[in-house]
Amino acid sequence: GARPSIKDAGGQSALERTMELGAITDEELLILLTNE
Repeated sequence: GARPSIKDAGGQSALERTMELGAITDEELLILLTNE
């Protein structure tokens, strides 16, 4: 489920929440990771 705060390194929690919501595609996820 959604976490109340972002504590994981590299904003992993935020990415996991977004993935759970299905708000981004695999391609968009790769873009986010490469931009980090």
